[in-house]
Amino acid sequence: MKTINYSQQETRVWLASTVLVLLLALILASTSAPAAGAPAAQMTPTNILAEAIGEANLRSGPGIEYSLLGTISNGTRYRVFGQHEIFPWLLIEYPPAPEGKAWVFADLVSLNVPLAQVPYVVETTPSILPTAAITLTPTIDQPVSTVVPETAVNRVYIEAQDEVNVRFGPGVDYPRIGRLIPGQQYVATGRHALYPWLQIEFPDAPDRIGWVFTDVVNISGDVYALPLITTEQINWPTLTPTPPFVVTGIPPWPDALTPQPAQREPVNMQALGDDILAYLLSLGFAPEEDRFGSVFVLNLATGESISLGRDIAYSGMSLIKIPILVEYFRQTYSPPDAREAELIANTMVCSGNYTANELLSIIGDGNPFAGAQQVTDTMRRLGLLNTFIVAPFVIGEPEQPAQPVTTLQTEADQTRAAPDPYNQSTPEDLGWLLDAVYQCAVHEEGPLIELFPEQFTPTECRQIIEVMSANQINVLTEAGVPIGTRVAHKHGWIADTHGDAAIVFTPGGDYVLTMALYQPDWLPYELSWPTMAEIARLVYNAFNPESPLEAIHPATVDETCDLTGSPLLAALSSPYLPPLE
Repeated sequence: MKTINYSQQETRVWLASTVLVLLLALILASTSAPAAGAPAAQMTPTNILAEAIGEANLRSGPGIEYSLLGTISNGTRYRVFGQHEIFPWLLIEYPPAPEGKAWVFADLVSLNVPLAQVPYVVETTPSILPTAAITLTPTIDQPVSTVVPETAVNRVYIEAQDEVNVRFGPGVDYPRIGRLIPGQQYVATGRHALYPWLQIEFPDAPDRIGWVFTDVVNISGDVYALPLITTEQINWPTLTPTPPFVVTGIPPWPDALTPQPAQREPVNMQALGDDILAYLLSLGFAPEEDRFGSVFVLNLATGESISLGRDIAYSGMSLIKIPILVEYFRQTYSPPDAREAELIANTMVCSGNYTANELLSIIGDGNPFAGAQQVTDTMRRLGLLNTFIVAPFVIGEPEQPAQPVTTLQTEADQTRAAPDPYNQSTPEDLGWLLDAVYQCAVHEEGPLIELFPEQFTPTECRQIIEVMSANQINVLTEAGVPIGTRVAHKHGWIADTHGDAAIVFTPGGDYVLTMALYQPDWLPYELSWPTMAEIARLVYNAFNPESPLEAIHPATVDETCDLTGSPLLAALSSPYLPPLE
């Protein structure tokens, strides 16, 4: 609960500030129309959905002074009527409320569209002032300051109730500069005269100052003793420019690919990267936010590549099964027998973890931990330094490992996406690995053959592509290319991370596309799958501008996986496969 000490003078100041806000709102509402281009007012719910980030209070009007109607929690979505014309509050559908509607502070919820796409509503809200007439002098007689004097004795502290955004200024329109840590106290240095926001000491900010919304923190001390801040526009300080998010991929080996003569208009890879980034930003997958993603695209004809979010490590999920399969073929000198063909097919097509562990055991001469080490060592010899697996997949409930294992430190950021400590990679690493497989299978050359002479054959590389092509699930990359397009890919997903790694064969040129999306705790499939499909469509259309795909075509994922009698098993056991068509 908030602990606030009131005095008569402080109460008068608070009421004066409240009246100023109300007068401003009434004047603007009576004399101003919605901003140019703003949608017309509407009082029926839209298809826009809001979900609490943790927990959010609902109020009868757009402000914390209005009565509390209830709370909403993460996991349930509510339809949105619109946003207030002046204040950063959203009107949502809430059946328990008297009129089935309630207001929520915009910074406490996530939306399935950008806030700019939410229409405005003109809503009559209940009065928050007493019915008796009150005569107040609307002046503020406290000094304007942005810093608490060093001689202050009674400090004011705030403590976050949950994860709370810290903004550069007093409003959700200002950039997020970090989050408060629940349970940790922060010093409040001021309060805004017009908006319910507090200024706090925040070491991670460019100027060591941040702003938080008062309704989402507990306050200890005399909040009205804080200096009033009246500035309505807070400008950014001079900052060191951040590196570009879309960069050129760096091959992990020299002479990764001999550029081929261009047969058609070259693909503008930088423009493609910018388009992908713009699309991700429109859905809230932003580099500086908690929800983000990484994408790698490689033109297999020219060797040009782009990488978005290249240095972020993600959980390897089932995508790590590609390196496992590559290592299996490196260590074997004869075609897989019937049992091993079934293990490979079930691992790559049915995404079996048990069969993946069986392959690790084969690689490690009966020891899956030794097999995992072999996989990691081969990745490092290829220069894929951010990819490793140090333990077999967990089957069922987690148990104590059969032998002690520790995670590995890499050059990537191993914190942001909370990756599995025993199984990690990056989309760029996986993309270059698929490039090596493609060169071996199609050109019968490349790093696999050069770095591991007599340990890889073109047929083995074609078998890798063959089994990945049989992995048909009708979503992700497959849903973003025309039906019938050959997509050799491996998908993977866990609660907070979803990914896909593919070689795509198209009339306009073959390419590698690898993706990973992350959102803390839970990433909804209905958000991630169409997002990756649309990215795949953008890439396909960049390579095939003369016959673009108009829209994605996701379908239902078949929950069964039966490989009985599949021609794939015979192809995996064959001593020779012809060149890819």
